[in-house]
Amino acid sequence: MLKLRSSPRVLNSFWHRWSIRRRARKEGKLSIPELPTTDLTPYEKLLVSQAQQVAENLDGSFSERINRLQKELYSHVERMERYTGQFQAKFRRLDRKMDEIGRGVTVHLSHAWYMSLLLLIVIGELAFNFQAFQVFQKPLALTLLMALAVAVTLPASAHFIGIWLKQWPKPLWRTALYVAASLVVGVGAMVGINIARSEYLRLLDVQLPKDQDVLQYSFLLVNLLVYCTAILMSYFAHDADPEIEKLRSEFRELDAKCRAANESINVVTAQLATARAERETEFRTVEAILGELLQIYWTANQLARSDHSCVNRVTTGLLNRQSAGDADRVTQEQMREIKERWTAVDKKSRSSVRA
Repeated sequence: MLKLRSSPRVLNSFWHRWSIRRRARKEGKLSIPELPTTDLTPYEKLLVSQAQQVAENLDGSFSERINRLQKELYSHVERMERYTGQFQAKFRRLDRKMDEIGRGVTVHLSHAWYMSLLLLIVIGELAFNFQAFQVFQKPLALTLLMALAVAVTLPASAHFIGIWLKQWPKPLWRTALYVAASLVVGVGAMVGINIARSEYLRLLDVQLPKDQDVLQYSFLLVNLLVYCTAILMSYFAHDADPEIEKLRSEFRELDAKCRAANESINVVTAQLATARAERETEFRTVEAILGELLQIYWTANQLARSDHSCVNRVTTGLLNRQSAGDADRVTQEQMREIKERWTAVDKKSRSSVRA
């Protein structure tokens, strides 16, 4: 049996049923009500009033929940509508740009793979340089910071060099100056670190084996290899046209926002349907309990009568439904129209924009 919330007492409790039977027997012995009437007795009307109050309390609590979900749904739909408009405008710009240059976005290394590999390079450089810097015999924290500075700055420099080489923005001379300066500083830093390491060992009068020079050059060559690899990764991870790449990035960001808003709408819509179904179930349960209680009263009342008179009573449809107050602020047609607009552009974009 349902345990009624928002009620000062549980209508369906054993004590309540017992008290109803007791009252029914008492009134039956007094021939209340006089038969053959089918009207409700004052006590039965009291039971209906109690059940009506429980139903109204339940309806009020569910209405608050449903109204809150309606407001949430409305905000998601407004967000979806705003993103859909931006999504369409961005796609038109991207489509015009692709028509202008005669191609889509062309990259040979996806952004996810590029960032993952770049992170691996940073971690590898950190481990490699940390071991190399240990020769300076500095505190552990200082050695780690020194290695981290090199591990971050070299891949960052390679990142921008790769972009400049691929896109070569105007003025050309300034880009050439940036590339040359970055290469000189990056390679110079690696050579300088290698020289400083060798000189530091000599100052400590450490007798280096004959093959140590080979190891020093190997250390430098490995750093150069990683540096060049990071430059090539950046080169192949970007498009030659900076504008179309930016448009594609913004387009994908809006696509993700539209999908997130669409998912939120689906979730809230499902929650609304669940809340309405639960409210209907609760109301039907209260209605069924009331009918059962009235039947208990009338059965006990008739059995207690001396003449054992019997009259059929109607015990259903006695509760009034209150206004739920949750009229849809967003119609299904509105949501369908917004989703169709976004889906149409999304399908067209996927056939036009290469990943």
